Amino acid sequence: MAAGECSLTQFSEHSLSRTADYSSTSLNLLETGALVTIGDTLGNQEVLQQQTPGVYRTKPGDFQGVVGRSYKLLIQTKDGTLYESDPERLKDCPPIDRLYYEYQYDPIALTNDKANLWNVFVDTKDLATTGDFYRWEWTHYQFLDYCATVTGNPSTGISCCRNCWDITHCYSNCVNIASDIAINGHSISRQPIPQVTYDGGNLIF
Repeated sequence: MAAGECSLTQFSEHSLSRTADYSSTSLNLLETGALVTIGDTLGNQEVLQQQTPGVYRTKPGDFQGVVGRSYKLLIQTKDGTLYESDPERLKDCPPIDRLYYEYQYDPIALTNDKANLWNVFVDTKDLATTGDFYRWEWTHYQFLDYCATVTGNPSTGISCCRNCWDITHCYSNCVNIASDIAINGHSISRQPIPQVTYDGGNLIF
């Protein structure tokens, strides 16, 4: 749990893996069959369920974070090794004052959907406490009329048999984590979140 998170969401998902040998590039050693538990200072606990190899998730709405309480993570691997984090207090976070977007045209882009862009920004005010961190992430949903395209002469699309979406999650190189060391207690203005192409999609923060 990162410092400065406002609360746990409907569910919290965590990936668990081990570091590999220095020479083993691109090797991800997933830790399967572990007992992963989140606990708070009042003795409440939840055991995460393994969804896919190395990915553990809380139950939706079953265990919610409370501002002011401290939480820790406990891991017992299938070989019996125990790991326990230090308790970390869940801090409050300021409300969003303004969430807005601005249009940008890129004349160098080769296609129309890449040329027409929307830059999304957020304004808020930093809390007057030290050691605050802010994490911004997003998910982009685009409704699809066709779920597949057949190339040929002429090209044809296969219509979706039900509502389907092209979903782009914020993974590598798009999570922005910032400290308040230089702006403690002051406004955070025009914080960039994502840049979205003009494709009729929906953006969730």
